[in-house]
Amino acid sequence: MKFGVSPFGIWRPGNPPQIKGLDAYATLYADSRLWLANGWVDYLAPQLYWPIDDVPHSFPVLLNWWVQQNVKGRQVFAGLSAVNVGDKFSSNEIARQIQMTRVQSGASGEIYFHLKNLVDDSALNGIIRAQNFQPALMPAMPWLNSNSPDQPKLFVTINARTNLVARWEITTNQMLKSWILQCCGTNNLWTTQILPANQTGCTFTSWMPDIISVSAVDRFGNISSPATVKKSSQPPVRNGKGKLYAN
Repeated sequence: MKFGVSPFGIWRPGNPPQIKGLDAYATLYADSRLWLANGWVDYLAPQLYWPIDDVPHSFPVLLNWWVQQNVKGRQVFAGLSAVNVGDKFSSNEIARQIQMTRVQSGASGEIYFHLKNLVDDSALNGIIRAQNFQPALMPAMPWLNSNSPDQPKLFVTINARTNLVARWEITTNQMLKSWILQCCGTNNLWTTQILPANQTGCTFTSWMPDIISVSAVDRFGNISSPATVKKSSQPPVRNGKGKLYAN
């Protein structure tokens, strides 16, 4: 089980010095800094629902303060307020906050409140998609388990329609969450897909990548070493000798 909390974004006014606002410690009786500092949570997502330029509640100043409290090396996600877009600030503010989160050392990513706004607001949805054009995994939680899954086995064949078929498996009885399928094609460009654990194959109907790589991901976010095959420079001849892809 992974346990996390999204507390009010200000622990106590004056922490850091320029910050003003509700004293969650004294008013809500929530010592969220203690939870993070003691490692009692797997992640903390403080509600940083203010604009970057709001000095008494500055988004980057608060985010920097929170990651400094993370002495146990847990995960700190910036809580972004999608619900405030169009009311208190523009969708471009969210884009700026995403970029600030990415350059903040110790920040693990961002979480949005709430999903309905991402679905209903096409402009906001488009901005978030533009900022997240590649799929990403949740960061690993090594304090729960740091053992990586075994390397998968990867098999590549050609079916009756001359389509390339990739199949993979893991021989040990390990509980997986997903697979990472990465392919390299023209101009050395890579694509990445995160596939569910019950999907153990795919068919390439329109192209044949130069490299195919598959890694296993367990429930704690640990990633195995990749199983990789490369397109052979000497394709098979009619008598069946040779391989189209080789390890």
